[in-house]
Amino acid sequence: MRQCLPLTFCFHTGLSQYMALESTEGRTRSEIFYQCPDQLAQDPSAIDMFITGPNFTEWFTSFVDNVVTGEYPIIRDQIFRYVHDKRCVATTGDITVSVSTSFLPELSSVHPPHFFFTYRIRIEMAKSALPENACQLDSRYWKITNANGNVEEVRGPGVVGKSIPL
Repeated sequence: MRQCLPLTFCFHTGLSQYMALESTEGRTRSEIFYQCPDQLAQDPSAIDMFITGPNFTEWFTSFVDNVVTGEYPIIRDQIFRYVHDKRCVATTGDITVSVSTSFLPELSSVHPPHFFFTYRIRIEMAKSALPENACQLDSRYWKITNANGNVEEVRGPGVVGKSIPL
């Protein structure tokens, strides 16, 4: 990448997140972005990009704020870029379920449009719950609707590889 500084590196894909040092090749100076090959272009060197920040200061400040406030959880000493929408929380009795999502530009493409997300489901039992109300998740069913209204249903065991009592 000409006139770009790598900022991050994905071990899974080998892709980096860059900062443009100059306005060139369709990039704006100081922009933070992930490159992704245009899979529909005839020219194999054609590159699209996901812009992740207008400049280094805003990109880095936003990242640090999300880590410090706990918006991005730290799990086993790794920072996960999950975004939690406060509207994605449901409580029934003593059980609260919340959902957060993470867009993975390093696994996504602009052309053709393919946007890869991961999700994190958090299930908690109220600290004030009585011991006799303890429960255990043994199966799950998720109905996931994307921005186009397409619905995907997921059924399976409660927690893959685990059966944790609440």
